[in-house]
Amino acid sequence: MTTLRKIDPRKLQQKMQAGEVILIDTRSPREFAHEHIEGAQLVPLGSLDRHDFPDSRRQTAVFTCRSGARTT
Repeated sequence: MTTLRKIDPRKLQQKMQAGEVILIDTRSPREFAHEHIEGAQLVPLGSLDRHDFPDSRRQTAVFTCRSGARTT
């Protein structure tokens, strides 16, 4: 089982710039259009499938949403 851990925004930015992580936003398309972190990929929670990211196998997945409920 994988443990979910929080990440500091500055650390996330560094890891994104280094190509170490893939940032996945699990909100709805409407929410994402209104506001999102630059560089995040929209993958609504209901359609999340690990097979959607074959080129990202060496990166750590970081999930984000508005409140943290969907991410958990």
